[in-house]
Amino acid sequence: MPSEVQISRQKSCIPCAKGKRRCDMALPICSRCVARSLPCKYKPRKRNIPSSEGTLSLQADDSTSSIPDRTNGEAIMNSDSLSMFPDDPTTLLDIGNEPTLTDDMLMNDFLQVYDNRLYSEPQLSVGVMDRERIRYCIRQLRSLPEKLVQQGKNSFIHPQAYQPLIPNSLQDASCAAALYLQKNETNEAVMWEIISTKARQLLQHGYSSLSDHLASLQALIILQIIRIFDGEIRPRADAEQQEETLTAWTKHLVQRTEVNASPGSLTANSWESWVFEETIARTVIISLMVQAMFAIQKEGFCTLVNAVTELSFTASKKIWDAPSAQHWKKALNESSRYHVPFMDFTEVLAQARPDDVGDLGMLMLVTYKGVERVNEWIMETGNGALIY
Repeated sequence: MPSEVQISRQKSCIPCAKGKRRCDMALPICSRCVARSLPCKYKPRKRNIPSSEGTLSLQADDSTSSIPDRTNGEAIMNSDSLSMFPDDPTTLLDIGNEPTLTDDMLMNDFLQVYDNRLYSEPQLSVGVMDRERIRYCIRQLRSLPEKLVQQGKNSFIHPQAYQPLIPNSLQDASCAAALYLQKNETNEAVMWEIISTKARQLLQHGYSSLSDHLASLQALIILQIIRIFDGEIRPRADAEQQEETLTAWTKHLVQRTEVNASPGSLTANSWESWVFEETIARTVIISLMVQAMFAIQKEGFCTLVNAVTELSFTASKKIWDAPSAQHWKKALNESSRYHVPFMDFTEVLAQARPDDVGDLGMLMLVTYKGVERVNEWIMETGNGALIY
């Protein structure tokens, strides 16, 4: 009599089942377990294996058999061998409750996928970043919505660019960021719905003038950062659907302003004109960095290296942070601009101290030089804390 295969009716992995959450059943690790750094395992299927003396029912564990071997016979590294999680991640869980997300857990979402892709496609070399750079870049990008709320500006959004009135699109993004900072288990469903609605409204509204274009792109960047780097599956899926819009709006701004056609002006007729020109360059840079980090998360590499390298900006913290035209003029007279033409950091590394360089300067310095080289520079100057 032919043996019967008894397949488990479970529609999710064990951690998703315990948390009573939807599971996409991805192999070898489902998306939710990747995002939350959980030990993704599936219940083993029970198979009836025939023997010479009859039918003997044995329980065979297929939870790892679905991981494919390389066709050339090389062993493939599974996610467990790349894990930076605690030895017993189940200690983070309470049955039926969501685990608390930490920065390290969110970092590991991207780093683990990056490693998996890199090991499975070792020939890729375009736009591949080491783990330390990715970790630092993601941490800096994730801080931008919070800085916008707490300081009214960040490394690519300057309130002076929109005087006397900040456009509605950017106001909505600021409100969404403020709401996101108050996220908890009770309000998160409503919060995500509001953010999703604001994103749809932003795309429906579009833009017309250059100022409106800039503000709309900045608003979309803030919403993308919130949803991409949070770790929740649905918001990230929404963000992925709008990735093409982010790319199109960014390319259009580059074409419209030709921001990549020259190294930028070292001087300007006024503070207002300099802020607007600098804001455009910084917005394009941050947009490309968000796209690059998302591409690395999905593919293990990105193809935006040339697009970023075509751009230039002023790395001086004092000049960017100047609160008025008088402060700006004073900063110009008293300190170097530390201009970075086409991502050439020669002047910064030779003359600047870490305290002279703003957040964007540090972000791009790490992107191009790496954490180790930047820490060497910090130690050489004897100024500032080491980064990680």
